Amino acid sequence: MVTALAHCGDMQAASIHRSRLVAQGSAPSANSYGALIANIKDTTDNASVAIELFEESRRLGVEPTSFLFNTIISRLAKARKADYAMLLFQNMKQAGLSPTEITYGAVIAGCARIGDSSTAEILFEEMRALPGYRPRIPPFNTMMQLYTHVKPNRERALYYYDLMQQMGVEPTPYSYKLLLDTYGSIEPVMISKMEEIIERMKRKNVEITGNHYSSLIIAHGCSQQDLDAAIRVFETLRKQPQRVKRPMLPRGSPRATIPDVLVYEAILNVCITHHRIDLMERYYKMMIEQDSIRPTAYICNLLIKGWASKGNLAAARSVFEGMQDPPAGAAAPNNHAPHVTNEGVELVNGSIVGNVMDPVYREPSSWEAMVRAELSGGDRQRAAALLERMKDRCYPAAITAKIEGILWEPSVTVSAPKADA
Repeated sequence: MVTALAHCGDMQAASIHRSRLVAQGSAPSANSYGALIANIKDTTDNASVAIELFEESRRLGVEPTSFLFNTIISRLAKARKADYAMLLFQNMKQAGLSPTEITYGAVIAGCARIGDSSTAEILFEEMRALPGYRPRIPPFNTMMQLYTHVKPNRERALYYYDLMQQMGVEPTPYSYKLLLDTYGSIEPVMISKMEEIIERMKRKNVEITGNHYSSLIIAHGCSQQDLDAAIRVFETLRKQPQRVKRPMLPRGSPRATIPDVLVYEAILNVCITHHRIDLMERYYKMMIEQDSIRPTAYICNLLIKGWASKGNLAAARSVFEGMQDPPAGAAAPNNHAPHVTNEGVELVNGSIVGNVMDPVYREPSSWEAMVRAELSGGDRQRAAALLERMKDRCYPAAITAKIEGILWEPSVTVSAPKADA
């Protein structure tokens, strides 16, 4: 029952059955614990919940399985707890359990997230040497992501893209997103290569989403500092809106149209980079009033940054206070548009699901944006009060520690906060 309920997404009922077993002096199976860990969601600290479950299984003498190790290692990797993930990886070997491609993929992802490229490469080659190795797309995408966004190196990123093709692995839409960023965010920027990739995707009938076009807009407007070119790409998309070709949402759901929230996020970012707050206002109004696209926390973060850069802290505060907090301990919903990632299609709410006037929930990066805004205006007292509000809401210590560090930086400029992992 624990396993079935967890896989069905009824974590509350699964936890009740788990507690009953423990209270009776028994324990769920290793695979039940794996199912519980794999299906944790919508908390502000999924990794800590996963660790608690894993440690409970050890205290109760549950003999771990490959599935349990794979799920806990994956959770730790996503939370950038690479050291703990590596420790369990070694424990798995010592327990006589052979790591699979999935295990290696999770550990490689953990190393990539913290920028440990040498260990990631060693593990990648170990994975390739596994008996009966069958290549899967996620580790290739992970290595491309490592050398595109974490430790930019176009040559190494392209090496893994070429290797996946040599090994007969078909690139995914996320692979193409990374390929676009390889040419659009690493110097020298090569717009012509990006345009070739878009055309290749069209020929291959690969899903092209706002995530792909946002790379092109950012490359023009931020990397190349060409505001007009970025606007041309955006306006072309508005004049010739595109429907999503493949079913990225459950049957009966509204269809995605480009430009979507990700494309608007990109053009707003470009406007702020060029200090064109007038254009920021114009495009935000267009997004809401003409295209009826529901904003996300990341859109609001950009508005906070834009207003603060002009010294209009009243407007920045209005945006921040207009957002809402999710229930304490719960992750903020509806801030990510459905898109394809390393793990396939993410069916999460964004601009497509929900009304344009639905509440926007704060992410940790929203607090960071507002703290930086207050500090840019010289109001450290207001910034400190924001930190106290975060602590009152029981944010994980790692998140509040980061904000506390920003408070005591010698000088703070208003910079775009990174999207929450």
